[in-house]
Amino acid sequence: MVRLMRHAEAGGTALDFWGALRHLSPEGRVGARAAAHQLYSQLVETPTVFAPNMIRHMQTAEIVCEIFGIKPVIDWRLGPFDPEAWDEMMMKVIKSGEKFPDSWLEYARDHNPDLVNKERHHLLDQIEKISREHPTDEILIMSSSGLIEPVVGRDHELNYCEVVNLR
Repeated sequence: MVRLMRHAEAGGTALDFWGALRHLSPEGRVGARAAAHQLYSQLVETPTVFAPNMIRHMQTAEIVCEIFGIKPVIDWRLGPFDPEAWDEMMMKVIKSGEKFPDSWLEYARDHNPDLVNKERHHLLDQIEKISREHPTDEILIMSSSGLIEPVVGRDHELNYCEVVNLR
């Protein structure tokens, strides 16, 4: 079974959107721990937990793994396919003086739908590779709402620490 989990709530500002500066907020740590306990009570098998090399994802994975008594697998392949395109989009908003969007995914759908499609295919490809590398494992992959939503066909933002079953 492959499950995707949105990272816990992070602090920082919109300017830190993709940056390494976004650590989990105190509320995010509490939320991640609660979600980890819920997963622990639901899963029969200990998952192999993967996270991209982005701090908020790694910290969420570490909290989940602590409950299971395991270590996360940090995998750069799970990060955004085109971080420069996301940065460019954000810089356009900053330069224009527009209000930061509540959902970067919705903003991207309106301003750069090709990017959303590329990110969706990229994440699906990486999930397939990980699934082939770990065919018998229960797999939990940390990601961002903006990357998970197009993969699972959701048109609204996932809650922090929400888990969706992929297959």
